[in-house]
Amino acid sequence: MISTLILVAALAGSAYSGSCPTPPPVPAGFDITKFGGRWYEVVRTSGFTENGLRCVTADFILRSDGDFNTTNSAIRKNGEAAIEHGTANRVKGGPADELKMVSSTIPLPIAFYIVDTDYDTYAAAYTCIGVPPLFTYETAWVFSRKNTLDEATTKRLTDLLTSKYGIYESSLEVTNQTDCTYTPFP
Repeated sequence: MISTLILVAALAGSAYSGSCPTPPPVPAGFDITKFGGRWYEVVRTSGFTENGLRCVTADFILRSDGDFNTTNSAIRKNGEAAIEHGTANRVKGGPADELKMVSSTIPLPIAFYIVDTDYDTYAAAYTCIGVPPLFTYETAWVFSRKNTLDEATTKRLTDLLTSKYGIYESSLEVTNQTDCTYTPFP
């Protein structure tokens, strides 16, 4: 298992020695069910697994049990579609903003925190896998309900990810969302 986690760390995000930071408290009134729907990736941490991907979307389809089915779609450099299916399950007794994500490409449950959202316009999310003292691996995203997001909101969310979650500013990159034909929402 440790070799799998080391492989995951080598493929994407920011890896370093240490522990994952404690996420800040969930804002009062947070409602995970309002997070469902289509999100367009605006900013992401750079890494091998998303290298060169453009037109990236993340679909969270709310199920009757309150958890989500997920579909992540993108276009590779060669023009081929990249589609990944998974689940995002609420953590029983955990923070209201935490989901355990499992995908078809990474079958390990990964804690996914929605660290800021207004549900209708923007969201910022963060993951961290830690195997102290061996390594800590972090990824982060800024999402929008449209394929663009105003500069002020994008800056505020990237500042949040760098200041409160320790994401290196140099590891953040803007996702190319130009000339896209998106897959239909499931």
